[in-house]
Amino acid sequence: ANVFGGDLPDLFVVNDEQSSHPGLFLYQYRSTSKSGAPRFLRRFQVTHPFSGLVPPSGHVVEDDAGTIHGFWIVESNIVAHTVYDGHERGFVQREDMHIFGLPRPPVAIVFLPDSGGRSGDLVFEVPDRATPGVVRSLDA
Repeated sequence: ANVFGGDLPDLFVVNDEQSSHPGLFLYQYRSTSKSGAPRFLRRFQVTHPFSGLVPPSGHVVEDDAGTIHGFWIVESNIVAHTVYDGHERGFVQREDMHIFGLPRPPVAIVFLPDSGGRSGDLVFEVPDRATPGVVRSLDA
């Protein structure tokens, strides 16, 4: 998402609870190195409407109109939509959506805005078994 108006997008990063600095941060794009790697100038703590320092698993995307959206998996059947407010340096205007009919709780989410920025598609990653990564023995 391009928060500061640089040549390339800025970067939102979540440090989990295991980090020495847990939380949601925004890194301001500065330049690109000769090898093509982006360089970031500084980071800012970003607020969010969830308890604790770390927000739930989610996706941040900027639409064609320049609005930065955050979609967050709050519970197994609740997804929250928020909007980034640059003056507040945080995600605000939380609206919860109740999702029904998935075989299991989603583990990841992506929002693909349409070209008008007024709507889009929510894509969920849903594991194909109750415990991801665990395969039952065929002999069981």
